[in-house]
Amino acid sequence: MNDYFFIKGEDGYIVEILSIYDRLGEKVFEIMGVPVNEPLAGWNGSFQSKKLNPGVYFYYARIINKQKEIIEIKGDLNLIR
Repeated sequence: MNDYFFIKGEDGYIVEILSIYDRLGEKVFEIMGVPVNEPLAGWNGSFQSKKLNPGVYFYYARIINKQKEIIEIKGDLNLIR
């Protein structure tokens, strides 16, 4: 299906931070300062170069729009292999 989890949005928006956590709260991914709509800047389901087990992971993202306003989003995603 999708090889990467990344933030989609309007051109010109910036992902100030995207963090992904496992069910125990351990941070497994973080990226900062990338444009939205950049799949290769997203998470590929691995941590420290090892594929993670299928399951539910949680994300938090802070996006900056063209008016320099901050938008916070959070949710969960299912990693399926």
